[in-house]
Amino acid sequence: MIKHFIKVFLRTSVRNGAYTFINVSGLAIGLASAILILLWVWDETHFDKQHVLRDRIYQVKSFHKYPGQGNTVADVTSGALAIGMRDLPEVEQSCRLTDDGSRMLMQNGTQAFYELGIFADTTVFNVFTIPIIEGVPFHDDNTIMLSQKLADKYFPGESAVGKALRINAERDVVVSGVFKDLPDASTLKYDFMVPYNVYAKTDQYNNEWGAWTGGYTYVLLHPGTDIKALDLKIKKTFTEPLVWVRWDDNVELFLFPFTDSRLKNSFNEDGLQEGGRIWYVKTFGYVGIFILIVACINFMNLATARSVSRSKEIGVRKVSGAAKWSLIRQFFSESVLLALVALIFALVIVQTLLPSFNTLTHKTLSIDLADPVFVALIFTTTLITGIVAGSYPAFSLSSLKPVAVLKGRFTGIGGKNIRMALVVFQFGLSTSLIVCALAAQQQIRYMKEKDLGFDRDNILYFPASDKLMSQLEAFKTSALENPKIVSVARGSANPMQVFGGIVLNDNAWEGKTKDDNIIFRRLLVDEDYIPTLGFKVLKGRNFSKDNPSDSNNYLLTEEAARQMKLKDPIGAKLLGPQEGTIIGIVNNFNSDKLSLEIQPVIIGMIPKRNPNIFVKYQAGQAQEVLTDLQTLYKSFEPDIPMEYRFMDTPFGEMYENELLIEKLSMYFTIIAIFISCLGLFGLASFTAETRTKEIGVRKVLGASVAQIVTLLGKDFLVLICISLAVGLPLGWWGVSRFLDSYRYHTEISAWLFIGITMLMVGITLISVGYQSAKAAVSNPVKTLRSE
Repeated sequence: MIKHFIKVFLRTSVRNGAYTFINVSGLAIGLASAILILLWVWDETHFDKQHVLRDRIYQVKSFHKYPGQGNTVADVTSGALAIGMRDLPEVEQSCRLTDDGSRMLMQNGTQAFYELGIFADTTVFNVFTIPIIEGVPFHDDNTIMLSQKLADKYFPGESAVGKALRINAERDVVVSGVFKDLPDASTLKYDFMVPYNVYAKTDQYNNEWGAWTGGYTYVLLHPGTDIKALDLKIKKTFTEPLVWVRWDDNVELFLFPFTDSRLKNSFNEDGLQEGGRIWYVKTFGYVGIFILIVACINFMNLATARSVSRSKEIGVRKVSGAAKWSLIRQFFSESVLLALVALIFALVIVQTLLPSFNTLTHKTLSIDLADPVFVALIFTTTLITGIVAGSYPAFSLSSLKPVAVLKGRFTGIGGKNIRMALVVFQFGLSTSLIVCALAAQQQIRYMKEKDLGFDRDNILYFPASDKLMSQLEAFKTSALENPKIVSVARGSANPMQVFGGIVLNDNAWEGKTKDDNIIFRRLLVDEDYIPTLGFKVLKGRNFSKDNPSDSNNYLLTEEAARQMKLKDPIGAKLLGPQEGTIIGIVNNFNSDKLSLEIQPVIIGMIPKRNPNIFVKYQAGQAQEVLTDLQTLYKSFEPDIPMEYRFMDTPFGEMYENELLIEKLSMYFTIIAIFISCLGLFGLASFTAETRTKEIGVRKVLGASVAQIVTLLGKDFLVLICISLAVGLPLGWWGVSRFLDSYRYHTEISAWLFIGITMLMVGITLISVGYQSAKAAVSNPVKTLRSE
């Protein structure tokens, strides 16, 4: 039976080569797109699988409620919390980590590199699964643990245990152990670990319950723990005692599953989980399904259009005794075999495109044919695609009445209505996709071009070592002698990355009430920072070298002054944290993502330690200035590398998801439209073929080429117009939801929809016009010769 099905499939495919080519091409491209999306989704949903006890690991987060200013969920908690949590019977173990990893200088003799590391409690090995390859966990403040990658980098061909390193040019440590490299699919990213106690000694507020500077707190719970009940206990045990800390009586602690850290780490103003990366994963899962549906519709459309040519075959088979289910199996076998052939080509396409796809997504994806689950998923998807694509033709063709067929009274299954509905559905989906893709692209362009309140063009920055700081004035003088360099300044952070926050005491400024629980962002700068980065002083003045008292003075942003309700801020006293005077008001700026409101910022003078040096240079001189700066830097600091960044680099990091979505959505939308056009091309070709004699008669009677092209093309244009009427509103709805997640976003103009309409109509004219024109210019003598 199977041999018979394959023989019929091969005979039919060869006899109808063009039809087979269009179907295989559409299904192959659709399956290749679906497999690429599946690889990406598979990777995103398989993060942190290396941790054996991951389902029992929770992070303690804090929900801060500030009426009138918006609420926020924070990851950072008090350093004392992890120790206190161990007193709860539901908690098996706890540990503290300092955020997701920070860049620290590591030196081994003449080797010096900035590496990504964290401060962590030793109990991190009890909570997370971190295999130790050699040695033991760090046991005192002068020890460190390295990943296998760093151990091989600094001590190639020998054991790293017991070897000495220097951290941040100020601390000598000994390697106590080496741990296995973290997999790419890991939420936590670091290459070395230093004891948490080292960090705690640098943070004067670390052990205060009301301070939120202790890093991340993770707990390992006993099996069967009731999370809701434990949340209530945490509130009663740890949150309520914080009421005595006046500025923290609006904070609630809660548990968040570690397994959701990658995809669901996003919260609304009510402190409830909402959105996150899972939104993108679901979106592209739907896109993959849509593309497969579009490819299946091509198959159905062409199968129903070809039903007349196969009707006599079905009639003869039925007269010869073929049962309905035998015919159904035949048609399903053809569609599934066609899908399997398409799968072979799809895998070739995927393997060819994977290097570029990995570059685009910053991943190392591969087709793992040794993974039975993944292989089963691909084959199941292909099988379902083949069954769906062949379902309507199989049941319809197998139901034909042999008498009607053999007497020539059969005109096709489903008629034009079915094909019209399928084309409308297909192009409606494609239209919705292109609306969303273009809107995402427009939003990214808006974010790139939006005035953030400061200048981010032609500026680079890098951290300064103690040695460079001791010669800072000489360095600045030498740098400014370069005609390509405009100015040099110091600051604690890139202004679009002023994270964290401080809450000031009740007597911080005159007129402050206990309800004024404002979370300020804090930025430390020198007198050159404001002009170098293009800030505007709206009232008062900037910091000045001629005023030594400015080391205790402050600048405020407009939003900070507004929330503080200061009618005349210039000259007002401010305690935050040291007592000083407000000397100026600068313009508002976006200190975080555009999904957030403008934040109030307090700007103080930076002390002469650990700053970033910002260099503004002439436009178009980036590479020359970088080369000159590296040479100058090395003359002042030969031992420590210069790790520079351009001002717009954080933009790509903060909006990594959006930038990826912009590119992927555009590529896959183009693919969906291409597949749709492929089907439209095949349908137009078949329509022209079935109306060959009609066209010949019309030409003999004097019809022009233009009239015949219009005759054949108008039906398709009507279908596309209906598709636009369906797809454009659906796309607008999706775009509105996407843009609503941004506090600052672009406005979708009518020109976007007009442009898409013109694009879709143009694509239709090209797809259908070729076949129509080809039929219109054919010689009527040849087409009518048999009559």
